[in-house]
Amino acid sequence: MTVTELVDQQLVVGPADALVLRLDPRAHHSAVDDLLAQIDEHLPHLTGRIIILSGVQEMAVLRSGARPVDIQDPGPEPEPCWAVLTEVAEERARQDTRWGEQNHPDGTGGPLTATTAQVARSQCQDAAEQGNVTWRDILREEVAEAMAESDPVRLRDELVQVAAVAVNWAEAIDRRQAKAGAA
Repeated sequence: MTVTELVDQQLVVGPADALVLRLDPRAHHSAVDDLLAQIDEHLPHLTGRIIILSGVQEMAVLRSGARPVDIQDPGPEPEPCWAVLTEVAEERARQDTRWGEQNHPDGTGGPLTATTAQVARSQCQDAAEQGNVTWRDILREEVAEAMAESDPVRLRDELVQVAAVAVNWAEAIDRRQAKAGAA
């Protein structure tokens, strides 16, 4: 694999301090060593972590010695998730390009938002119990819970839940469209 091919395979999604690459799942570990040697030779300015996704293995590689330090088997890769998360990362880049770094106050919390969250939670649970819950119900509940939270740590957790539901919803739309196209 050449450095050009390497850079072409770079994923948008990943930690800010990491270069994330996807390799052919049939790649042998010696191919990973060759790849790391090319990175050292041609991209010496690269700092931080290198994360290589290869099939169901994720290898987090530290720059010190360029050797795998953590090999995990998280199960099958969630391909649709990567596709949607890549789109999300691209949208975030567009936002940063347009507006720059944004640091607004949270503006969350308070008794009215707590009541709204409870109502949204109840409506979502009722719909689920009746067998007609929608993505709108689920996302509305998660957003309402985030808006009700004033503690920054819990607010962040709720916002991650909002993002996860939104990604899941987008994946469901993609699955429906793929199924309709296959019919």
